[in-house]
Amino acid sequence: MKHFRVEITEPAVDDIRRLCAYISVNLKNPEAASQQRNRILSAAEALAVFPKIYRVRKYDSRGNALRYFPVDNYVIIYSLDEERRIVNVLNVIYGKRDIDTIV
Repeated sequence: MKHFRVEITEPAVDDIRRLCAYISVNLKNPEAASQQRNRILSAAEALAVFPKIYRVRKYDSRGNALRYFPVDNYVIIYSLDEERRIVNVLNVIYGKRDIDTIV
């Protein structure tokens, strides 16, 4: 089985930085922030093996299929480039937000 390569886009990196800063500073728990970051990144990397495990939830303005999956209180939004065998992690957002109005 040939795996996909996982690429985390700059917006997703920014999302992870912001959520970790919030946990670290506002909640005063830098250890929890580090652990959350590690869980999110580990979950994203797991998509390399089974990128189609989560169903298509919607399509972006260019017609790319978007898939979502939860990691603790957050949702990873990603798309696939099957031709190049790449998983593009697009955003990481708080799960209680209205995802459909963001993406």
